[in-house]
Amino acid sequence: MGLLACQSCDCGLSDWCSQGMGASVLGPTILSLVTLLNADIKSISHTFTGLAVGKLVGSFLAGIIYDRMNEQLFLSAITAVLGLSLGLAPFVSSLRVFVVLMSLEGTAHGLLGAGQ
Repeated sequence: MGLLACQSCDCGLSDWCSQGMGASVLGPTILSLVTLLNADIKSISHTFTGLAVGKLVGSFLAGIIYDRMNEQLFLSAITAVLGLSLGLAPFVSSLRVFVVLMSLEGTAHGLLGAGQ
């Protein structure tokens, strides 16, 4: 039982670390995003709204999905979606696609946070 508790603690710790890194990546890179996406700061601020709306939607969906799925599979899939959205972010050159990607990331954050 001790080994199982230790493994679930490690999984939870890595999930929280990935959430922290994902949530904090926008702040320091906002000026680089202005150049990368060829937009102004006012337009870039829509990414924060998309991230927040995604978290709200993800938290709502987690209550529905979490009871109907295998918990480990659910958390693994959401962590993979979170990693994929963070990995694709530097390669996006359109502001609209970036906002959608950040909304997807926010949804993954909401699902992951409510799933723990």
